[in-house]
Amino acid sequence: MGMPDHTKLWSSQAYIQTFTVLSNIKVNNPLSFPRKNSRKSGTTFSRFVNKENLSFLKDSTISLKDKAFEMQFLSGVQNTLIRTYTDDFRTEQYYNEELIEAYIFGLYVQEKMLELAVVIMNSKDDYLSDMKGGIQMVLNGYVQMIHSLCGEQIKSNVYNAKDLDRLSKEVGLSITKNMKFIQPEYRQKIAPLLQNVIEKTSSGYIKKNYQEVLKTLNGTDQ
Repeated sequence: MGMPDHTKLWSSQAYIQTFTVLSNIKVNNPLSFPRKNSRKSGTTFSRFVNKENLSFLKDSTISLKDKAFEMQFLSGVQNTLIRTYTDDFRTEQYYNEELIEAYIFGLYVQEKMLELAVVIMNSKDDYLSDMKGGIQMVLNGYVQMIHSLCGEQIKSNVYNAKDLDRLSKEVGLSITKNMKFIQPEYRQKIAPLLQNVIEKTSSGYIKKNYQEVLKTLNGTDQ
């Protein structure tokens, strides 16, 4: 059907090719997307959300500017992947397991964008001077991602409880790991999002996890 080779790392062009194929499938047979646990298509889906696709960030022959442009595109990729697998007309989601994987991959993309933005901001190279202010846009994108994921974590009727706990674990680890990059005003935006999940979720794990993260956000974990 034109899907790129899933045994190789995917570039931005491979993702463009992929979404063209998925668009065609969605029109003709929307319940036939690659599935996470499928014997036939599981390996293809795993390439969609494979963190190795971002291994170019470790390539010293690629300039920081080119890396930033590619990461900006990949940020759009994760949004497109989520939209593609989401049924906007139903509360229940046929692809609920795949969406959890897409959320976690999207969070990873945002994390790597933030790390790259910090490197660019601290760089002394003149050719990057016009990109240093981009860290604010990246931080906004990171907070927006946390906002979206927190909204999903109160949908116990949509996702498996274990998947929601796993998503919460990834969000908590991400916030804690990147705390040194998150400015106070952004911490103030994240804290009420976590508190809202604590109040609305029935998961004891999620409540405990986010209570610990809130202590870190508020500087009371000493």
